[in-house]
Amino acid sequence: MRVRTKGLRVLGALVTVGALLLAAGCGSGDPDATPSAGSSSDAPEGADLVGGDWLLRFTVESGGEGELTAAVYVAYNPSTGTATARRLPTALNPDTYSDGVAVLVSGDQKVALQDTGVPRSQGRQGRLTVYSTTTDAKRVVDVRALTGRPDLIAVGAAFDPKEPEVLRVVDTERAVWRLDLVAGTGARDGSLPRHRGWIFANGFDKNTGLPYIEDTDSEATLPAGNGIGDVRPVQRRGGEIRVDDGTEKPGEPATPCGFSGGFVAEDGTTWLFCADTARISAYRLLKGGTTWEPVGKASPPIVPGSAVELPVVLPPV
Repeated sequence: MRVRTKGLRVLGALVTVGALLLAAGCGSGDPDATPSAGSSSDAPEGADLVGGDWLLRFTVESGGEGELTAAVYVAYNPSTGTATARRLPTALNPDTYSDGVAVLVSGDQKVALQDTGVPRSQGRQGRLTVYSTTTDAKRVVDVRALTGRPDLIAVGAAFDPKEPEVLRVVDTERAVWRLDLVAGTGARDGSLPRHRGWIFANGFDKNTGLPYIEDTDSEATLPAGNGIGDVRPVQRRGGEIRVDDGTEKPGEPATPCGFSGGFVAEDGTTWLFCADTARISAYRLLKGGTTWEPVGKASPPIVPGSAVELPVVLPPV
């Protein structure tokens, strides 16, 4: 059973796949195991998204109550069926959950954070680690060097989704810093307000990457609309990430799978990535369409067996 044990959404009963298979640099799937190929030449909408690498983030949980969480990023090309997987280190009781984890991925989709909460051992040293989404590479960012603050202690961080590799970091003094990892620069980007009874709990707006504070006596946030009550879709590059929770969506045909995630492109085409088995399969539904069309080839066996969510699906950059 794939069951979402915490966060905002609960996945229905789903087929459990095999053991965790993370084959970096895998080839295309077996022809007999793939859905019917949809030629990009006969698809009037969304054809430019067939041949690129989509980035899927699977959330995997372990521990008696799912308190140990890790991210597995899969880069999957529906046209060829090729896929690579990258598992990030496990986080204990992370601060980021459900579709809010979208801010953990850089705008160019090349690197990711483990969590919005900076690990204490890193923060006290004024450092922060970012991880490649496609290889085993990682990079230690010297936050103190980029900001020019030798005593800075970082507590929270998130990516700006509209910039290639721009991070916003909040320190213990509630100062906000903007770090450009490509340019190797850092600058002050304001401060979080201080109000009695309000805290910064490593929360960042899932659509802007801007930090916010929370009221300890309610679910209110400043700016408003964030936090646990935030039901806004995650918007990226003119489209929206689709999070499936096992319920049917009005006006749509039944989906071809139970465990899936997707993306609604700017032209209205809905892309769906099925992960009921160890192989990822792609489908699309044209705007106003009545049938899910299988696209390209299935991936090799690469879906994590302990996956409980597919909260982030990002189109090719």
